[in-house]
Amino acid sequence: MKQRAGLYFSIVFLLLAGNSFPEELITFTRFRQIVPLEGVTTDSEFFVDARLPRFSVLVSVVGPVLETPEVERWPIVFQENPSQKSLKFEEYRFEVALKSRNEIQKVFLTEAQIPEIEKAAKAGKILHASIVYYGYTKNKKRVFLLSSASESKTKIDKSICFADSLMDLRLGADYAETIADAETKFGPSYQDMQIRDKKGKVFVIDRESKTVLYVYDGGEEERNKVQSLQLSTYGNSKQRAVKNVFFGDDAAFASKKLGIQFKVHKQTDETDIYYYDYSGCTFETKNNKVFSIFITEE
Repeated sequence: MKQRAGLYFSIVFLLLAGNSFPEELITFTRFRQIVPLEGVTTDSEFFVDARLPRFSVLVSVVGPVLETPEVERWPIVFQENPSQKSLKFEEYRFEVALKSRNEIQKVFLTEAQIPEIEKAAKAGKILHASIVYYGYTKNKKRVFLLSSASESKTKIDKSICFADSLMDLRLGADYAETIADAETKFGPSYQDMQIRDKKGKVFVIDRESKTVLYVYDGGEEERNKVQSLQLSTYGNSKQRAVKNVFFGDDAAFASKKLGIQFKVHKQTDETDIYYYDYSGCTFETKNNKVFSIFITEE
């Protein structure tokens, strides 16, 4: 019972294919997937990404604005980049904790940006933030700068997956604890997996119907976190896959149950991936019948 690797790689292709900056709302997790760490060396305390990519994300303020201690500030390295001359790196002397979906991320800001942030924190407002990825430290901690922030006009975060758990295992949970829980429920893992930098384990849910569950961590930067879950059947299972969708359901019927207008990416003459904008969550069909569900925080 080997996983169809094409499903995952097709998902990654769909993530990379679009122009994600800055028009689309994405998440910090998805940004790390699209822009992996590069050029890591032990010779430099800080690595600047000369591209200075910018992306948009919905956030809430979950902590006070603090002045960053002098000893904790990263080396400021000016990069000749005409499109980014409006950024005055030396002014990013403050920091705040911003929450995007289930993730809390420290973001640096300027003194001029503090009133807008504190106003949003006091009112409990959701902000549409434009974030610049500046680079990362020697210990692989990313540095994000706040370019701008305003009250969001988007009422619903379209990047939210249609589900946050499969077989009672939850995205964002501690990876080691989740694996221990899965071993208690389903027995020892059937197989270890690795896709790109993400490691995972496969658990047999039902041998007769060849139904298996894949649990993946978040890769090098989020090894302790469950980032993706996949439930697939390679037999004739009719069990509930997610919410009120069952294996064997017609694709159109499953789409209606999930309440999402899916797009279709054809893998083979028999198999299709159903996906939607902003999210990496999908379901897969064979001869138009659901046989696999994939959910992720990406």
